[in-house]
Amino acid sequence: MICSQVQRQLAVYLRGAMEVADRRALECHLSGCEECAGYLFQSTYVNGGRVQMRDSEAPSESLGRSIRA
Repeated sequence: MICSQVQRQLAVYLRGAMEVADRRALECHLSGCEECAGYLFQSTYVNGGRVQMRDSEAPSESLGRSIRA
């Protein structure tokens, strides 16, 4: 995936409406891309966390660690 694709798909990801394979590919990109991880952080925390994820769709803990790093 490239950054522009990831950033366009984050809203779908955060709503939990993404297919499993697509979600895994997006998470793989996020784990190695500081720019997109920052965009995700901004989308979820800076914007007041208005988008809620279902527990079953929550990102992996390793992704969370890489975003906070």
